[in-house]
Amino acid sequence: MRKPLPLILSFLFLCCCILNLQAQEYTLKECINKALVDNDELHISELELMNAGVNRKLAISPLLPQIDIQGKFTDNFAIPPMTVPGDLFGKPGQLLDFVFGTQYDGSLGFVLQQQVLNLPLSRTRKLASEEEKLAGMNHQNNKEALVFNVAFSFYSALATYQSVQMLESQIALTDSLIQIVRFTRNSGSALNINVNQLLVQRSNQHTSYKNALAVYYQYLNQLKTLLNMPADSDLQLTSEKIDLNTYISQNFNPKDQITYKILEQQHELAQLNLKVSKGGFYPTISVFANARLQNMHNGFAEFVDGSWDDGAAAGITLNIPVFNGLSKKYEVRSKNIDVEKSKYSLSSADIQLQNNYNVYLRQLQYAKSDITSQAKNKDLARELMDMVSDQYRAGSANISDLINAQNDLYESELNYLQAVFKYRIAEINLLKISGKILSLVNPE
Repeated sequence: MRKPLPLILSFLFLCCCILNLQAQEYTLKECINKALVDNDELHISELELMNAGVNRKLAISPLLPQIDIQGKFTDNFAIPPMTVPGDLFGKPGQLLDFVFGTQYDGSLGFVLQQQVLNLPLSRTRKLASEEEKLAGMNHQNNKEALVFNVAFSFYSALATYQSVQMLESQIALTDSLIQIVRFTRNSGSALNINVNQLLVQRSNQHTSYKNALAVYYQYLNQLKTLLNMPADSDLQLTSEKIDLNTYISQNFNPKDQITYKILEQQHELAQLNLKVSKGGFYPTISVFANARLQNMHNGFAEFVDGSWDDGAAAGITLNIPVFNGLSKKYEVRSKNIDVEKSKYSLSSADIQLQNNYNVYLRQLQYAKSDITSQAKNKDLARELMDMVSDQYRAGSANISDLINAQNDLYESELNYLQAVFKYRIAEINLLKISGKILSLVNPE
């Protein structure tokens, strides 16, 4: 009988291969490209932009000729009589009933209307065009915000994962130290307290490891949401070498930032809304024309074979607003307030954007300097750890020296990792506020 072990091993190997094929490794650029294609919120933003284009065309329609074709057929099978005084017909003191109209009545015609002067409608068309521009800016802002959020979640998840790996290394190092101390204890040169110190150290490391792992999955799930990936999908992140020579122009102009452009456009819209409201004080003029055919008979056969009488009319309509209960006056006052508010928003944004840019620039410079110093500090801590380990084995260092050296190594590695993370975040903040965040996808 054939042994099942080779079959089981083959099956396990095949499963591992399938899992490896399913696991996807993404760089930052690949994550951003996927988000730009699959993110549902960005799709909604695109639809809102399309809807703004439709609304612009919709605002034009009232200014175009309005033509209606109208047709009507009526069967007056029970015409009510009308009572009139008999004095009109030489029968004083009597009431006479007469039937007016015909049983069958048909008409066919068309009505044409055209606005000649209507300031509110004309300015509404301009308003819709500017609102479409605003929708385009909002879409651009949503795209830049999506790229920023993907980059932030990517760097946060990656930094947390690297801290998890560091803790795994620290736990492994602590395990090896425990074995060393237990060996020296058995040989009579170490005490139980030394082992207990390391066991407490390892327990604390395990707690930190679990916490870091939970934070990592939190950031990873945030990234999956942005990429529109299922929560149970496998997503692996690939780090890239950090470039400390990133060029960031110091000639910052807040007016180049998309949020400032949006505020400028909102100010323009506030002014247009004010003009639309003021247009309500002006007269409106429209022209109209209509033509129709009419057929009226008491017999259906006569109605079908009868002739149709024609008629036509044309004219002009003038409407002059005189008094509307002061509603238009207060509407204009409200729109004036909106214009003033938008001015203050622009002024505030100008100062805030400039201050934020200066803060992000300093953060980038500090992080760059910190990376260099922490890299040196990390190397020194590694050398110190190796030296103290050798001294402990030789009996010239105690367990406290060993634990302190291990903690110093972990702290130096963590400080370096945090410096790199701060640099990354300051970099994307600068790119976002400078309007160049999309260069993460398409470098200039």
